[in-house]
Amino acid sequence: MQNFRNCGLRDTNFCSSTVFEMHNRHNIFKILSLSFTIGHMDSRQYNFIPPPILTDREFEILECVNDGFRRAEVADALGISEETVKFHMKNILRKFGGTRVTDVSSEIARYVEAFSRHGLNYQVHYKKISNYIEVSRDFREAKIFRRSEGIVVRGELREHVIGSTFQGEMQDVRICGKTADAVQNNSSGTLYTIYRLGLDTPLKRGQSFLKTFSFQGVCWPNLHYLESTFTIGSPTSEVETRIKFAAGDPRNVEAKKLHGLYFKDASDLPNVNFDVVTDTILFRVVEPKLEEKFTLSWSLD
Repeated sequence: MQNFRNCGLRDTNFCSSTVFEMHNRHNIFKILSLSFTIGHMDSRQYNFIPPPILTDREFEILECVNDGFRRAEVADALGISEETVKFHMKNILRKFGGTRVTDVSSEIARYVEAFSRHGLNYQVHYKKISNYIEVSRDFREAKIFRRSEGIVVRGELREHVIGSTFQGEMQDVRICGKTADAVQNNSSGTLYTIYRLGLDTPLKRGQSFLKTFSFQGVCWPNLHYLESTFTIGSPTSEVETRIKFAAGDPRNVEAKKLHGLYFKDASDLPNVNFDVVTDTILFRVVEPKLEEKFTLSWSLD
């Protein structure tokens, strides 16, 4: 299993048992042998649809307000007038859909902690992530395709970076339909490959984007593809996964969610839709919690 933490702007998502993606060449990757839910905000939801897009000045003011600063203190801290603070706060509250800070204080706290440089420093919000996986008849190979619809909330997005610890060979790896540069790294003790694709035109704050990622995975000898695990690694509104089996009806299918150090049944959760229809597993999570981990598994029998 995989886990990670990074420094700098973050745009991260696990959408298979072997894949994560990031968007900053200065991020630090850390792969662990056990999977833990990272972050002190794993019990909170991020249901900004779409999230408010703030200017740099608005974000600075919002951070001060979230820390409990009064208008005069904000003005003094940022070297601006109280009237300027008042003007920006009016715009901020309008973007959050409130007229007073107390109306949207919880939304502000979640937003600042998710996207602030002093918080988790995420860069994007995903409206929807769709995963489509085709498993071969002998369970040795899998075609994996991901479609991500998102919006840039902070900073400027200059490249797509995708890392993998797939237990086998990844072939025909493509990001947005283009072949990406690959660099192998084994410094953490777990072999993983990082794929990079620079953007011809950087994505700016407030811009929406559609990103795709695909590859053909061939398991190492004596291994079979028997599970798909994804972790909600960025604020996300919806994740949908569809797994189709060439061998027909999948056997002993389970949907589990990581709870502490153990996985528990996830099929009855109120924000989860889970079904097996003939040869296909269907799984959908609406407004998942940040860093929430789910695993879909099956057997050869």
